[in-house]
Amino acid sequence: MNLPKISKPILLFIICIIISGCSNSENTEQSEDLNVLQNYEIKIPETPLDVPSEYSKNLSPIWETWAYLLRDYVNRSDLNEDEITELIIETMMKSLDDQHSNYISPEFFNVENTDMQGKYQGIGASVEMNANGDVVIVSPFEGSPAKEAGIRPGDIIIEVNGESLEGYSLMEAINIIRGPEGTSVELLVKHLLSKDTELITIIRSSIKLESVLLRSKPKSKIAHIRVTNFYPETAE
Repeated sequence: MNLPKISKPILLFIICIIISGCSNSENTEQSEDLNVLQNYEIKIPETPLDVPSEYSKNLSPIWETWAYLLRDYVNRSDLNEDEITELIIETMMKSLDDQHSNYISPEFFNVENTDMQGKYQGIGASVEMNANGDVVIVSPFEGSPAKEAGIRPGDIIIEVNGESLEGYSLMEAINIIRGPEGTSVELLVKHLLSKDTELITIIRSSIKLESVLLRSKPKSKIAHIRVTNFYPETAE
């Protein structure tokens, strides 16, 4: 079967019509999609939690944000309410720019409250956290279990009972180092200027915090008394 030959000008004309039709069809679809988007009304769902009426309206965004997180956040099970609450409170306190106004976390308060009684149950050593986030022994107390077990100033506590202290806050570390009198705790420590670590077992005891320091020179009638803190038994 012989098909009629189509001249090149006619063939080009047909191709142009087809392209134009496809373009118009595409533009029509885009126009319809645009109309749908323009006519779409974004509805913000009502917050599932009521904002307490006794609070300032300026605080309502905090409640609403928390409400949306509880309802719409994909990983809701990962939300740590205690951590979020503490971050909000700490931010509020920092905004005051007042060095006399601070937030004390529950674990820090428990440690401070115990220390204010002038005694606690633990190993008997003062500790601090260095710039690298390491828990470092400042000084073991004289006659304390820590001193007798071989804990030295500058020791870095790496693990407590086999648990790494990496990522722990100072208060969290203190809480797990302390414990009931008569119980044992294993500390993996790295001594100052040493590359090796040592596992030291310490039996906790009742530690009395000294608040009155007395110093006098031989054959001198003058004594120096220093009060470092005020505990219930300081006057005695």
